[in-house]
Amino acid sequence: MPRVKIDLVAPAFELPASNGQAVASWDFKSRTPLVLFFPHADCAACRGRLQELARDRGRYGEYQAQVLALLPAPLPDCRRLAAELRLPFPLLSDSDGRVRGRYLEAPAAVGLFVLDRYGEPYGRWMATEADSLPPAEPLLSALRLTELECPECGVPDWS
Repeated sequence: MPRVKIDLVAPAFELPASNGQAVASWDFKSRTPLVLFFPHADCAACRGRLQELARDRGRYGEYQAQVLALLPAPLPDCRRLAAELRLPFPLLSDSDGRVRGRYLEAPAAVGLFVLDRYGEPYGRWMATEADSLPPAEPLLSALRLTELECPECGVPDWS
């Protein structure tokens, strides 16, 4: 099964979310870029990264980007963690790892992805530990690039 690569459309998904709704990647198509985080279920560094994403959510919002985290855990665990960390974005339950396996090259990996409003990856980072993933700046750079390359997005004419 092919993994997510730059210049290809990322695989679509629909998963139950901690907010009680089902969230589908196609719900955002043509509307907003996505920042996707694939953490481990029981990982202190992953919890820290979830809190960083929550803290920096406003910065991603400047590009109308939606943050989603896809956790390899049952929905009750996602609800508990989202409430415990007071996350302003939903945790999606990928309990069988089906979606994770389509994005990450190794099941034990963690990952961050920036997708433009059409599902094309503009940033892809994978590691074995969440501490090895980049901070907000490279993600914001990828989001800026999605805006610059999208003439329909209201980007100023630089000519």
